[in-house]
Amino acid sequence: MAEAGTGIDGDAACPLEMWHVGCVVADIALAARDYLALGAMGASAPTLLETDIFDATAGRVWLEPLTIAWVGFGRDRPAIELICPLEPDGPGSQARLLRQRPGASHTAYWCADVVSAARYLMRLGAAPFIVPLRGAPGSHDHLDGAPFEQVMAEAAAFYLKMPSGVLVELNAARGRAFMAGKFGEASLAQIPAPTLAGLV
Repeated sequence: MAEAGTGIDGDAACPLEMWHVGCVVADIALAARDYLALGAMGASAPTLLETDIFDATAGRVWLEPLTIAWVGFGRDRPAIELICPLEPDGPGSQARLLRQRPGASHTAYWCADVVSAARYLMRLGAAPFIVPLRGAPGSHDHLDGAPFEQVMAEAAAFYLKMPSGVLVELNAARGRAFMAGKFGEASLAQIPAPTLAGLV
């Protein structure tokens, strides 16, 4: 059996470290209250996030407005990410997840490089699901219907569906340093830092 963090077959070139469970919810305040009642130690204020997302199922780019909050369970423990689509009846991927499988939707992992980690999981049979894109919202129309290799070059993160149907998200560990600007300084108290060798 592979050692923890090295992946299937002990691929030490692609260490992965779990850092949150994502939940798609219709009411972010109510969901945060539920998790605090279940023993969470704190929750960040909700933050508006607008990101272009490539939907690999449709081959389309959507600008999907979301509200995000982070719920923490203490140092070195995975966090809960609460995701509330602001257009629940829209075409966006998170809105679709809310309609089809509300609640816990994915597990997220730190990695050293999102493209390398995504290629590794795709070699194991994972299929691309959605790809949050780098750059200004509304600036990725050129990726509508584009080859996936072109999409990968502009990826900020990846969601992939594993052969079992489990949905996973990949984020570069170095990206945590920029999350204070995206979600607010106080949110970092709820977002665990990566600890695995090769990630920090």
